[in-house]
Amino acid sequence: MSVIAVLESNLAGNGTLVIQAAKLKGYKTLFVCGNKAEYANTVINPIDFADEVAVVDSYDIAKLLAFFQSYPDTVDAVMAFDDFRMIQAALINQFLNLPYAPAVEALLTVRFKHLLREKLNNTAYAIDFTRLAGDSTAHQALLKYPCVIKPVDESGSIGVKVCHSKSESDEAIDYILSLPKYNGRGFTVSKDILVEEFITGEEYSAELVWDCENEDWRLLGVTQKFVTPPPFCVEKAHIFPYADGSEFSEQVSLHANRILKHIGLRNTFLHMEFKFSDGRFDVIEINPRLGGDMIIELMKNAKGYDAAGLMLEANINQPLSIENTGVQGDASAIVYITDSRCGHITDITVESDGDIFSRINIFSLPKTLKGLRSSEDRLGYVILNKDRYQQIELRVNALLDGNGFNITQSALS
Repeated sequence: MSVIAVLESNLAGNGTLVIQAAKLKGYKTLFVCGNKAEYANTVINPIDFADEVAVVDSYDIAKLLAFFQSYPDTVDAVMAFDDFRMIQAALINQFLNLPYAPAVEALLTVRFKHLLREKLNNTAYAIDFTRLAGDSTAHQALLKYPCVIKPVDESGSIGVKVCHSKSESDEAIDYILSLPKYNGRGFTVSKDILVEEFITGEEYSAELVWDCENEDWRLLGVTQKFVTPPPFCVEKAHIFPYADGSEFSEQVSLHANRILKHIGLRNTFLHMEFKFSDGRFDVIEINPRLGGDMIIELMKNAKGYDAAGLMLEANINQPLSIENTGVQGDASAIVYITDSRCGHITDITVESDGDIFSRINIFSLPKTLKGLRSSEDRLGYVILNKDRYQQIELRVNALLDGNGFNITQSALS
């Protein structure tokens, strides 16, 4: 029996969803992780669903290759679901001579933010950028303002800041330099810094999957993002889909395909963040995986899309089993519970009439906040049931205005 191997998972459970999809197709499933205990408190634990579990250091490519070299069964794909194991999975696929796996070079290009900017340089999608060493010499750089400062290899908007002055950029650089050596997933952060031209406009993401029959990227929909104002631009809500079936969506598909073909990326699922206004399309970042922030649940709610199953089909070069069960104009949304104040959060209640929300999740409390700087400062979320886009947008804006969330806070001592 052929095997689909899943190399770690994001903690939202996307790896588990692909394990389930693979089993429905008759595959044996293998889950490879460095530490089983990391998944003990996840909503859906991949260890409970995989046919086989192997413990291997997922940051040590030599140990991973040695494991797969001696693995007795035929592996059809090795898949990863967080930004920190994408390259390891690609190298294993290459080592196993799997013909349809995404190319290592293309994945490296989108994994490291400075490599993406270098690849898009001298194209219609180029923006001004510079890379700074991850040490105190970064303060000596002469920067143009406004600019965006970010780590080259972190995720989740950690360390990202819009800067309008030398004092603001110095603070942003110091913050990146002060990041722990290892992040929450055990990844060694380089602390090298990318400085980019600041692009104005609303931010969106495109949810795309490789279509092997048409040799093209298929746009499943655009996600509308609601972000805090600069300097930190933390995502506070998403609506999927936005502008469904419109000329806007057609243009997004056109630009996304041009960019991805230039990079040479194919045979996976993809979450592309971008801004698009006045005819200018600017890529913010490209993630060759299922979108985070529960976006795939919104896709399921609004359109019936099985994003995990589609990612599996793209990785093994099978025709897509797309079944759109939604009605054009319907949408779903997620709103994150946040508080921009500094203080100790001790309790949160959500006012609900029972018909609006499909899920309410409040993260572990108490929690100490020093403002709202990244996605790690979120306090929980609510997912809205499917409804017409206009109704969803009204509810999202009402929740973002503070109507429906009661947050109990005490001041920092």
